[in-house]
Amino acid sequence: MSNTLTLTILYFIAAHLMTWFQLNGQFIWTWFKLNPLILCLFGVPVSYLYIEATKYSFIAFDELLWPGRFIGFASWYNFICPIYSHVYGRRNQQ
Repeated sequence: MSNTLTLTILYFIAAHLMTWFQLNGQFIWTWFKLNPLILCLFGVPVSYLYIEATKYSFIAFDELLWPGRFIGFASWYNFICPIYSHVYGRRNQQ
């Protein structure tokens, strides 16, 4: 796997993790529920990670945009969202 593809995957995973916590933390932790404006500040690094992931996927796939979108989609819907929703959702219900 090329370095640019590795960076693409790592940046997408980091951005997805931060996004998941930013959006769903309000249902798990009181601090997140009480401080939505502070959480909005996380949008800046999240956006930067998505921009970098897109840049590196563009390079890795010979200037094609669609393959990077599929990697972003797959890393979110196949790994991050179901795993974290299951772990933290179940913990919240107990």
